[in-house]
Amino acid sequence: MITVVMPAYNAEKYIAEAIESILNQTFQDFEFIIVNDGSTDNTLKIIDQYAAQDRRIRLVQTDHVGGGAARNAGVKVAKSDWIAMMDADDISLPQRLEKQVQAAQKSPTVVVWGTYAHKINAAGKIISKKPFNLGVKTEEEFHAMRQQGKNITVLHGPVFFKKDIFLKEGGYNPKFEGAEDTELFDRMSDHGLVLALPEILYLYRFHGNSVSFNNSLHQKILGEYIKQRRQARLNGTEVLSLEAFLQQCQQQSKWFRLKFYCVTLSDAYYRQANAYYGEKCYWRTTFYLLLAMVLHPNAVRRVRQRLFTSATT
Repeated sequence: MITVVMPAYNAEKYIAEAIESILNQTFQDFEFIIVNDGSTDNTLKIIDQYAAQDRRIRLVQTDHVGGGAARNAGVKVAKSDWIAMMDADDISLPQRLEKQVQAAQKSPTVVVWGTYAHKINAAGKIISKKPFNLGVKTEEEFHAMRQQGKNITVLHGPVFFKKDIFLKEGGYNPKFEGAEDTELFDRMSDHGLVLALPEILYLYRFHGNSVSFNNSLHQKILGEYIKQRRQARLNGTEVLSLEAFLQQCQQQSKWFRLKFYCVTLSDAYYRQANAYYGEKCYWRTTFYLLLAMVLHPNAVRRVRQRLFTSATT
């Protein structure tokens, strides 16, 4: 048996589809813990309706504590050795759990499994031309990334990991809200491999409300800290605390901070444009693309590549 953990906050629009995608898995030996993270809409009512129909569903109630803390609460009461995460606005394809369980049985040195995915829009239509292939596929790639001091992560929504390693590392760290998955998987990678199954087993919902500049800026800073922390450990040098790193960032020159701000904002606007393109809001797509290109020339290259790929596929 495995445990599926899904946090949910004001997810009434999509949660029924997310729940059904788990209940319709080809692998059926699971418990399904849904953490209602202080929702103020009809999320709890929908969860209760499904829980009344399927005994595998267990409800955990929390105040609105955030995604990382809600996931910690779910894992804490899980009965299984393996945890499958799920996001309340996404969809797991039918063979997702079966494929991940099979992979775990074949490769006991892997402590975290991800999968490839397609991006879908708010209406559930696939909008990605290529798979969302976050993560490395082989042990050789994993060790190469480690030696280079790069962040090793996988797509968070369909992640599948060993509960004992998760608990040994203390779970998600609330200080890293917004990049808590990357930070956790970096720590868990000290205990074994972190790999992605090169199969599309998940649909990641990408919509306008899912992207914000504030999150992008915070995530980029945290991601840089995680990378520098790994490199310091690799080189045997002092590991700065997060607080010291943030203070160091504030002491950078105004020009450095302005460049960092512009690059990050450009990236956020580019992703916002992609989200609106998926929703067929073309005037907003154009607006955010123009903003992205004004702020950083790299956005021009990304747009050109996307147009070229579209023309040849």
